[in-house]
Amino acid sequence: EEKRQLMEQGFASWKRADFQAFVRGCEQYGRNDIVNITSMVPGKTVEEVKRYSDVFWAKYKTIKEYDKYTKQIEKGEQRMRRTEEMMDALKKKVKRCKQPMIDLRFQYGPNRGKTFTEDE
Repeated sequence: EEKRQLMEQGFASWKRADFQAFVRGCEQYGRNDIVNITSMVPGKTVEEVKRYSDVFWAKYKTIKEYDKYTKQIEKGEQRMRRTEEMMDALKKKVKRCKQPMIDLRFQYGPNRGKTFTEDE
């Protein structure tokens, strides 16, 4: 009886694939974007993922190899911050130009043999 109650309180319906999808969702969208993380975990509701997330972040240090998972998530969050910084810098640069499509010149890196036209 006690085991059944504990299973109901826990996450018995969560499989390893759900855990991995949760970690990938945290990596891709950041640990606080529960709605988008839920889109990565098939068959789970926003409420289920929110509850799982709360417990995960409260007890993640009890997970075997937790540092591997937290580093993966933090690396993804760092990529998100870097992308946001680049987008902000680009917006500022475009805002300074009266005619950005004419005034701005972009230097493209090596294209490994592919030739781009001006329209691309």
